[in-house]
Amino acid sequence: MFKPEAIFIPMVGQVALTAVVWCYMYYTRITEITRLNIKPQQFKCPKAESQQLIKGVAGPSDNLSNLLEMPTLFYAALLTLYVTRWTNDTYFYLACVYVVLRILHSFVHCTFNHIMTRFRIYFVSTLVLYGIWGGIAYNAFATAL
Repeated sequence: MFKPEAIFIPMVGQVALTAVVWCYMYYTRITEITRLNIKPQQFKCPKAESQQLIKGVAGPSDNLSNLLEMPTLFYAALLTLYVTRWTNDTYFYLACVYVVLRILHSFVHCTFNHIMTRFRIYFVSTLVLYGIWGGIAYNAFATAL
């Protein structure tokens, strides 16, 4: 059995993934801006950016946005598990599976970006996340009623 604090390990992994994608996004953007000799003032309007940058550079930016959407429910779930002391091995492993799936999703999104591959990974990761929340809901009802 893990200590309750172990639930923060996958959370740190998810934050690290977000940081890596953020760095990669800036690397690809700066490289492309330099290569195309684009002036920073051209980026005042978001549409100007999408018109100037090639589609290969959009992947990391889009992925970063994704990492600030569903994972918010992940962070909330893990904090809920910790505060209520409902953490256990099952939740820990599910959280780790979620992070691994999000890493795979980010890799696909930032590289070859095959939509169906990306969708399948996203779908399974969301089911894992909803599984965690299903367990939280069960515990909430079981202890409250």
